[in-house]
Amino acid sequence: MTLVGTLLQKIVDRRTLVSPIGLDIGPTVVRAAQLERREERDWVVRRLTTIKRRDSETGITVSEGFSVRLRDTLREHGFQGYRVVAGLTTPEVELHSLELDAQGGMGDKFANAVRWELERVMNSTETNTVTDYWKVPPTKMSRITAIGVVAPATHVQAATDIVHGMGMDCEQIDATICALSRLGSLIRRCRGDDPDGIWGMLDVGRRSLRLVLCAGDVPLLVRTLGSGCNSWSQSIAESLGISPEAAEVHKCQYGIDTAQPDSDDASPEKEIASMIFDILRAELELVVSEVERSYGYAMHCYPDRAAGDMFLVGGGAPMSGLAEFLKSRLGIDVELIGDLVRGSGGSFSPDTGTGDSIGDYAAAIGLAIGVND
Repeated sequence: MTLVGTLLQKIVDRRTLVSPIGLDIGPTVVRAAQLERREERDWVVRRLTTIKRRDSETGITVSEGFSVRLRDTLREHGFQGYRVVAGLTTPEVELHSLELDAQGGMGDKFANAVRWELERVMNSTETNTVTDYWKVPPTKMSRITAIGVVAPATHVQAATDIVHGMGMDCEQIDATICALSRLGSLIRRCRGDDPDGIWGMLDVGRRSLRLVLCAGDVPLLVRTLGSGCNSWSQSIAESLGISPEAAEVHKCQYGIDTAQPDSDDASPEKEIASMIFDILRAELELVVSEVERSYGYAMHCYPDRAAGDMFLVGGGAPMSGLAEFLKSRLGIDVELIGDLVRGSGGSFSPDTGTGDSIGDYAAAIGLAIGVND
């Protein structure tokens, strides 16, 4: 049985042949994923695809034609069923650490306290919002008792309208950062990793870098660490005097190499990778510093738990040399989610020609797993 198959078989026990469609709704693209049961109990990822939004399809209000195009694209690529779990990401969704009375329980009293506190600390100016929360494991070293989630009701309704416009059922609206941590938790559980360990997920997105740290299955800390990998391409372009498009090609083709090349024996590829590392060194060292600070904070709050590994997802994650650099500087295992789930016997079938890596679909896969699974 494959890694993903084993992982999902342990969690999902349904008679349906396909999972809900995970729909990661971004400002410029929508990514979709769906899982399938094979050989009775073996679950694998059966479909992945990307739909680029046209200029007329961006913003909160989208036309019915956009939903129809989404539906037709999904059907064209073999997606099945009518169940959808949709995801929203930052800045549409805000997450805040909350210091509330832990004795308030999980009932209406605590939920109301969460909402009042979120209304006080949220950045959004929207008056009509949707809120939710989860409690973090108790510890004497921190006063934080819950993570609150808040999103403008207009954005939640827009995502719901997109799904309903497709003629499908919206089973859940979830934060993509929660979907990412869910996928990482299930992989760790499948591998038999420490169920109580502190571990992380670094989303190397094109617009921003986001880190989520978890204790076991529970997200503890969510941070934005800076601009995404598009800014890396811009730095390369400015330093080398080339176009951003050419810089993106260099970054993807050569990656980074932290070793200083021998002037006599180094290949041109190695010299370029070393040059790119020198250009990005300050930005990468800042990422290392912020990850170290975050892990240090989590370990201070939970000193009885062991520091675990970190997964890389997102469009910039596969850059050659990045995982190795982070591993050497942080002293923990750093692994590409795409490498872990790619071992599913070729079950992935991403839409060719999109330029996406499997890591781009991590949130959509986490959404397809389902918040209740």
